Amino acid sequence: MDTAGWFLNLNGLHFEDPATETPTVGSVEDWVYINMTGDTHPMHTHLVTHQVIGRTPFNVEAYEEAAEAGPDGVPGGIDPTPFATGPMQPPAPEERGFKDTTKANPGYFTTIRGRFDLPAGVTAPQTYVHHCHIVEHEDNDMMRPFTVTPP
Repeated sequence: MDTAGWFLNLNGLHFEDPATETPTVGSVEDWVYINMTGDTHPMHTHLVTHQVIGRTPFNVEAYEEAAEAGPDGVPGGIDPTPFATGPMQPPAPEERGFKDTTKANPGYFTTIRGRFDLPAGVTAPQTYVHHCHIVEHEDNDMMRPFTVTPP
């Protein structure tokens, strides 16, 4: 299966598609970046700082096949946990604080946890983005909106 262009989107969607991540103000969520490519992607979240929970190695080929990957990759919401090939690895010491950018390494799914607070005086809903911080990737659709919604 040719996966040459799959790094260019998140959740099998394009930037202009409506936001599918809609955390509520003040909520804490775990997000999982699933890397099926050969590159490490520095994933950046606007508005929210997060913590790296860990990285889990997984069988990329089995995941792609089971998820019925299409030309835009694997759609979001498909749990990679059944395809794990080892235990979750804890973050490195330098990654244990709050971050706005986290490395998503090839052949791993990376779990981050963030709290979705809005700045003082800002009311929901508000739309922000998360994206790969490699300029060529963020310029070519590896960026998605998320909308922080009222509680």
